[in-house]
Amino acid sequence: MARFTTAGGSGSGAPGPQGPQGPAGEDAVLPQDLGTTDSPTFSKITLTSNGATDNITIGDDVILGDGNIANHVVVIGQQDAAQGGIVLGSNETESISTDSTNLSLTANNDIVLNPGSTYAYIGTPQLDGSNRIAKMSDITGGSGANIADFIFTNDSENTGRSIISLPGDKGMTIEAGVDSDLYITAGDDLYIQTLGQGDDIHLNAADDIRFTTNNEDAEFETVHNWSMDSEGRFQLPGSGYISNPIDSSGDGYGNDTIVLTPDTENGSSDQQIIIDPTAPNHIHIRAGGVQDYSSAELILGGERAGVHVSDASGNVSIQAKKEDLSWSYDNINDVEGTVFRVNTSVAEPDYNDFMIYDGIKYIINNVTRSQVDNTTEYSAISSTGTQFSFFPGWNYTFKRAMGEWSWRFDEGGYISGPNEGGIFVYDIERNDGGDLFVTASEGGRVVLTGTAGEFLNDPTVADNQIATIGDVTTAVGVGGNGEVTRWSPNFTATGLTFTGADSTYPTYNSHFVKNGRMVSFWIEINLATVTNFGTGQYITALPYAPLAGTMNHFQAWANVDPTVNPDIAGHVVLQADHLANTTQLDLHYLKQAGGANSPLMEAMFTQDAPAELTTSSKIYINGTYITAE
Repeated sequence: MARFTTAGGSGSGAPGPQGPQGPAGEDAVLPQDLGTTDSPTFSKITLTSNGATDNITIGDDVILGDGNIANHVVVIGQQDAAQGGIVLGSNETESISTDSTNLSLTANNDIVLNPGSTYAYIGTPQLDGSNRIAKMSDITGGSGANIADFIFTNDSENTGRSIISLPGDKGMTIEAGVDSDLYITAGDDLYIQTLGQGDDIHLNAADDIRFTTNNEDAEFETVHNWSMDSEGRFQLPGSGYISNPIDSSGDGYGNDTIVLTPDTENGSSDQQIIIDPTAPNHIHIRAGGVQDYSSAELILGGERAGVHVSDASGNVSIQAKKEDLSWSYDNINDVEGTVFRVNTSVAEPDYNDFMIYDGIKYIINNVTRSQVDNTTEYSAISSTGTQFSFFPGWNYTFKRAMGEWSWRFDEGGYISGPNEGGIFVYDIERNDGGDLFVTASEGGRVVLTGTAGEFLNDPTVADNQIATIGDVTTAVGVGGNGEVTRWSPNFTATGLTFTGADSTYPTYNSHFVKNGRMVSFWIEINLATVTNFGTGQYITALPYAPLAGTMNHFQAWANVDPTVNPDIAGHVVLQADHLANTTQLDLHYLKQAGGANSPLMEAMFTQDAPAELTTSSKIYINGTYITAE
């Protein structure tokens, strides 16, 4: 209050009584918008005095803004009579101070109230009014969401959670500046989901979209990063990626492929897996690079068991591993460490044997045997150089690889077996009737050979001949097919030699018919390829073993000289017989035992007894008997 004195007075008079309170002034008003409405409505700010402090009474919540709704700062508060100011939010209080010219709120942006003006501003006023204070409830509306539309509630289904929602059907965009990052973080799990069935979630970025995780249980665990980059690739936590290049199929029909690149740092661009759909309706899984010309070899399976395809060499291999040897021992070392101790000096595992623990292969790299202590000590190391640490008393299993079996289909058309034996197939085809033909090249034969080069289908060995299903059925004695079957029994004698094979083998044109346990046979022995008739008895064989314990005699004859009438000369009557439980047929001729009227006896049929055979001679045997099966 101002003091007044009388002229010439001492100036020490007491102040006069306080005058009556003047009439209340009119309410101060502020524009409701941000300077963009021609006919604004107003929110109310009442300025009152209690004789000590001037307070501002906020009639409605207000916002502090800069003209851009997306960047408004919300002030939610009301008058605090005790503080003489405005309480912001739930905890923070900002005081208003006064002087002779203005009231100011100390905050990030000052609110300046000029008593002589109808406006309040944030910072320095602008002509367009963009810094004016406006009432929050008056700037809502329209189809887009507004900061005033947010509703904050507790999540009734999840204690300790809150929900921020928008009423009605309003869309919302959260965006950062052109050169700014946008972070959405959570202390635990982060869920992004749609509420409506069939609704989509769209992620869009001008460059990469990244997903990052780490192991929450380990403070220094590696941070794993996935990203969808601007080149259309899905980058994996390592240096690998998945891509879907357009028009990349090997068939030239414009199909796309899926490319799996496990490691871009290995120095070979062809070490990829390509899933390639090709015309008309099939799909390839192949190594990277140009189709059929990849520099990488594709292996489906492990190194020891799998299918191995090499575009470079043109080979395809199918490989199966042999069963590993395996040993298990208890660790008698009472100290945990890299030394595994066995209670014998002759334990089987040795260098390069291995163990598998927790999905990692460890190879034995040190073996120490002590006959004095009767112990063996091992250490094992992984491919990355990590020594395995053994636990006392634990049981561990060691293995030894025993090799592989491999079949290779090579560029020359050969199939090489596990023992490097070869199969060359010149032509295999099936005609319209369903028959299967195996055709050798011109002048060639379909031949099976053993490891020493002998013919496995040699006509001289009945058990090694190629047979049909009918033959196999007959051979096992399950009925019989009743058809005429050609076969070649053995033909032997002491000193006998011949050059025949296959169709020129001496017994090539022999045949039999088998029905169940009954077999009828006919043997022709053509001596055209004999080079030495020998000195021993001539022997041949039956097609099947006879009934156990039986012995049979069969009719036979020799056409010694085909140029002579057999009724006059050159026709020798023979007998062929076998002992019990054998297929060997011994050939005999008949002769008188003594003088006139003496009985006929058998004698061994040999060269010159009873006649001299030549390469024009033929021998015939026929009969019927009961088989063992």
